[in-house]
Amino acid sequence: MFLRAIFLVLAVAVVCSSNTVADESTPRYVHARDVIKQGLSIVTELSAMTTNSDFALGSPKRDYAIYLGVLDVLSEYFSRGCPTVSYDRVYEHIVNVSVPYAWSRPANVVGTVQMLLSITYETILGIFDLIDTYCPGSRVGVNEDECDSVINLQILLHPEKYRAGADLFLASANLAEVYLGQLNQEVAQRHDIISFLISAKDKLRNLVKRIVIFKRLLYGTANECVN
Repeated sequence: MFLRAIFLVLAVAVVCSSNTVADESTPRYVHARDVIKQGLSIVTELSAMTTNSDFALGSPKRDYAIYLGVLDVLSEYFSRGCPTVSYDRVYEHIVNVSVPYAWSRPANVVGTVQMLLSITYETILGIFDLIDTYCPGSRVGVNEDECDSVINLQILLHPEKYRAGADLFLASANLAEVYLGQLNQEVAQRHDIISFLISAKDKLRNLVKRIVIFKRLLYGTANECVN
């Protein structure tokens, strides 16, 4: 613990001398951690429901599983290979195919999403550990900007160990922020998820884009279709 404290003081001194504390270009790792945890909590609530019969017909949780299923299939289409069909053209087809499957097998959908999140968590665990090691909770005399700079310094010093996880960590946070926004609240308040999905092509565009960025980083296909 004493050595960690010494490292934290030295690291903050380094980033301060480099004028990087509170630099707008430094990623907000601490904030990202909090957003990711909030996003994970929503799906975790559904993961306890392990059979299709657990999702009552007409229940909000069954509707939510349908919503997750469509997002997963839609983003999956654009996350592998180099699709030549545009989002606008493929949206209606994927909704028509995905809704019946997700409606009849909500537990399968949630299981697929949960497995994806488990793989993600294993990949970004190193960044969680960095934050918990050098900035656990609130440390007296070190604010969030300084914590971000300390974490960023570690990633810059050890890119082979942390870079891939850090990129996915930040993409996960960007996805979670959109996912937790107004759109998610609208979905939670609706009683007819199918009619929403039929008309939500433009509303879901940005969210699907964030999921695709996230999945391409996870699958290692981020640079596969660079024009």
